[in-house]
Amino acid sequence: MARVPEYSPYAIAEFTVGVMLALNRKLVRTHYRIMDNNFSLNGLVGFDMNGKTVGIIGTGKIGRVVAKILHGFGCKLLAYDIVENQSLIEKYEVNYTDSGFFMQAI
Repeated sequence: MARVPEYSPYAIAEFTVGVMLALNRKLVRTHYRIMDNNFSLNGLVGFDMNGKTVGIIGTGKIGRVVAKILHGFGCKLLAYDIVENQSLIEKYEVNYTDSGFFMQAI
């Protein structure tokens, strides 16, 4: 067992966005079809991230990097955190909202 005092926020944020892309582009289903020699595209088309609205809960170290990456994809960003980060609002056009909005979305 080892103690890790801090993971890289970049590694975690990049993994998070990678999982989002894998879900969006249906990569797991695609992999299984390829293993079966089925190269049909039926049901495998995802959607563009550009222009989509993404919610970020928590804009600490990891949330800030996620916002930066998703802003690069052209996403509209909603966020919730107890303390609003003004630099995210200015740099990445993040719109903060209250927690009730996210609870309704779930």
